[in-house]
Amino acid sequence: MRYMKNLENCRIVIVLLSFLMLCQSCRVYNQDGVSLDDAVSQERRVKIKNKDGSVLKYKRIESIEGVYYGLKKKKGELIKTPIDTELIKKVRLHNKALSIVYGATIGFAVVLIASILVAINNLEILSGPLQSPN
Repeated sequence: MRYMKNLENCRIVIVLLSFLMLCQSCRVYNQDGVSLDDAVSQERRVKIKNKDGSVLKYKRIESIEGVYYGLKKKKGELIKTPIDTELIKKVRLHNKALSIVYGATIGFAVVLIASILVAINNLEILSGPLQSPN
């Protein structure tokens, strides 16, 4: 019986950690493209799609003397990377509100599904395996 209680506690911890991870990992970007100047003035996360199909993500964009730099955080330090404006196809800004909504919705769905699975499992433990009437 003690084993079952420990197993139940582990499941709860796993579900909560999964929920937190899913809420943190979802980023949504606006569909509409903006100019690099707008991205600089907005000071938000940016996703740049290049003409060759590659995607670059930056914490924000800076402009110094007409040269655009993408800022990425690496090991606690902001790294500036020059951006070749000739290669850019589309610049999209991070949509923070929608990211929060999506993250919370996905997290809630995971918790709900996990709760249903745990409840079904508990029914099987209490009353034996579920069987069809045939």
